[in-house]
Amino acid sequence: MAQTASDKTAELEAQIATLKADIGALTKTIGEYGKLQQQALSSTANAKVHELQSLANSTAKDLQAKGVEAGQVARASVEKGYADTEAAVRENPAAAVGIATGLGFLAGLLVARK
Repeated sequence: MAQTASDKTAELEAQIATLKADIGALTKTIGEYGKLQQQALSSTANAKVHELQSLANSTAKDLQAKGVEAGQVARASVEKGYADTEAAVRENPAAAVGIATGLGFLAGLLVARK
């Protein structure tokens, strides 16, 4: 019986050693899986960041182009208005002087009220 008890003890010790080795292997496998998942998520996040940066740069360039275009349109409109006003003054100089005098008088009244 002593032999049987020591055989069972040895068998249990062998099984415990096998379980320890299996648990160690599982721990290592789970750690490696975690690292792979971290790398995959990091790679995906970096790709999204680059995609968003590209989109932001593209949008900024589009907005800049639209701003430049709007500025050019506004400048052309102001230049046309200036040319039209200059032509009107050259055609009717007396009316232009009268209008300027009237506007100056109104501005003087508004300033004097304060």
